[in-house]
Amino acid sequence: MKKIITYITLLCLVSYSVIGQLKKKETPSPAQKSEKKQIIKENTQTTALLQLLAKHKDGRIVLRWSPVNPKVWDDGNQYGYTLQREVIRRDGKFLDRREKSFVKSLVFAGKSQWVALAEKNDYARLIKGYFYDQPIPVWEKDTAVINNALKGRLIFSMLTADLSPEVAGNMALSYVDSTVKANEEYVYTVSQNTAAGVSSAIQAKITAGLAVRIPQFAPGNLVDLDFVDSTVTLKWELSTRTVYTAYHVERSDDDGVTFKRITSTPYLPLGNSANLKEISYIDHVRELHKTYVYRVKGIDPFADESEPSNLVRVYAYQTRLVSPKNLDYSFVNNKAILIKWSFPDSLLINVKGFNLYRNNGDKLEKQNERLISKDPPHFHIAKIKDHDENIIYTVSAVDLREKETFSDPLLAIVIDSIAPAKVTKLKGKIDKKGIVKLSWQPSVDRDVFSYDIYRAEGLNPNDMYMVKQVTAKDTSVIDSVNLRGATRYVYYKVIVADYHTNYSTHNDTIRLVRPDIFPPDPPKFTALGNTDSTVVLNWAASSSEDVMNYKLYKRFLSDSTKKLLLAFPSNQMITTYADKDWEEEKPMVYILEAIDGEGLSSGDSCQAKIRVLKPLRRAAVSILTATYQSDHDNKGVKLQWKYISKKPVVKYLIMRKSGKENDFEKVKDVSGDVLEFVDMKVNAKTEYTYTVYAFFVDKTSTYSGKEAKVRTR
Repeated sequence: MKKIITYITLLCLVSYSVIGQLKKKETPSPAQKSEKKQIIKENTQTTALLQLLAKHKDGRIVLRWSPVNPKVWDDGNQYGYTLQREVIRRDGKFLDRREKSFVKSLVFAGKSQWVALAEKNDYARLIKGYFYDQPIPVWEKDTAVINNALKGRLIFSMLTADLSPEVAGNMALSYVDSTVKANEEYVYTVSQNTAAGVSSAIQAKITAGLAVRIPQFAPGNLVDLDFVDSTVTLKWELSTRTVYTAYHVERSDDDGVTFKRITSTPYLPLGNSANLKEISYIDHVRELHKTYVYRVKGIDPFADESEPSNLVRVYAYQTRLVSPKNLDYSFVNNKAILIKWSFPDSLLINVKGFNLYRNNGDKLEKQNERLISKDPPHFHIAKIKDHDENIIYTVSAVDLREKETFSDPLLAIVIDSIAPAKVTKLKGKIDKKGIVKLSWQPSVDRDVFSYDIYRAEGLNPNDMYMVKQVTAKDTSVIDSVNLRGATRYVYYKVIVADYHTNYSTHNDTIRLVRPDIFPPDPPKFTALGNTDSTVVLNWAASSSEDVMNYKLYKRFLSDSTKKLLLAFPSNQMITTYADKDWEEEKPMVYILEAIDGEGLSSGDSCQAKIRVLKPLRRAAVSILTATYQSDHDNKGVKLQWKYISKKPVVKYLIMRKSGKENDFEKVKDVSGDVLEFVDMKVNAKTEYTYTVYAFFVDKTSTYSGKEAKVRTR
């Protein structure tokens, strides 16, 4: 019992220190007296000033009550309490009127009773000092000091009363009713006595009876929180269904067959009771590699033990392990590496196995899917990824509680002869100032040294040369090109280089188009001529590659309006045009315009001017037929002709000759709108040759035209 006195004494230091302060105080002023009254008044304004519990055992009902603030407790110590019992139910039926069984007055025990109890009860010996050995000085008037002292005494008085029924009886805080009957149910009322009599304001009631079932609870959810260095940390929940003042922890060394209490005194959880939700307890075991079983029992305010909690099994082992040593590596092939290590055989009983980790920058990546066996020899084969270079490995020993002890890191150097992965999503653009912006998705390799930028201009995209080199962190670059290149296209390629001078292969090539800010070169007229009815033009196409369309215009010099003659795409390869809509002696100009994909035009620089002169002779009449008709009324030679001319014909001159040696002679003039004639002045059996001339308004005439022969009958 000496241990519990020592333990509770630690909890009592606060109240004893308050008593020590009392001796140093001076007589309070009237203002301090008023403050004392106010503080005591505030402390008594609670909804439940007394708490009353009841339980039955051995055919008796045991009552236990507690004041909840220092003022009520202090008054109860001075004036005591009144206990009343009333019968409310008999043989299972409620009574019409309650029957008052008894009224008892209970008072705080005198000094002689405390001295007698203290000789055999350590709790009484501890708490007696509060009331008789070190009472609060009567001259102390500081309300704060008085209230603090009362609070401390209240706390430890209730604690000792909970742990000792005899102490609770001396404090007039408990009562054992041995006169109860099994067929009756009672209401117990505890009221605090005052100087004026029994108080109805400070009281508590509870219903109890031997037939009233009181459920039994045990501390819940006992778990093994941790085990380190032969130390077991247990944890269980603070019960919300019953009240436990303290606990006893029990341990079994024979797998739960028998249990022995390891708390020689009741275990009192420390902390703010308002916030306390879990309780912890630490036990130290002496023997390792053995299973211990634990359980917890609660101690209620009647000093009775609860049912035991659930069982927790703890295997004790050596938790302080050495780390794996002597890490080494060797290559199985270019895809696998063998990691081996050593670990003391004497400590293998404390581990489940091993894990192999690879350091990937900010995290460790486990290399084994399952725990590596603890049986020697200790090794594991890990995969090597493409483009791996310097790999850091760590081995951990996993103990029986899954805790890991890590080795020193091992650096494995991989000889890299593998080309790095190429960049992806290469894209770029050339602006109208010739600035090139390239970007890409970086290589997936971690050992990239640089990105080499290659460019090709001209007709052969394979003739590339390096123009830039950027660091591995860059994913874009800026270049510049001449907008007046030989071709519209510029080719780029990004090659990845690693630290071992390996270069990426099968790299993507991007083709960029120079922005079109210059008009295309104009086409050129190569030939220009005319016939009697047509002006014929010939030309050569523009030398620019980006020409999409051509347009041919005509404009008379006396007019500023252009007339579109022909529009065609460049892929039709048209190089000639015949214009039939013209006027003699009227100057005109032909304009051929080239248009590129950006809508830029070569303008009017490709021009051909022409004036069709009035000829001395015009084209002959080339369509002429002569037939002999023998009917009586129109006997003779019938002539028919056709002539097409832009100029109006005034008349046609019909000429004839007979035989082969004679010259042509005039037969007749006919109007310009007449296209046939019958020559009736012919001789029989004679061969005639005819020709026709056309005469125009401008006094010009045609050349000698087609001759038509006919023989009369």
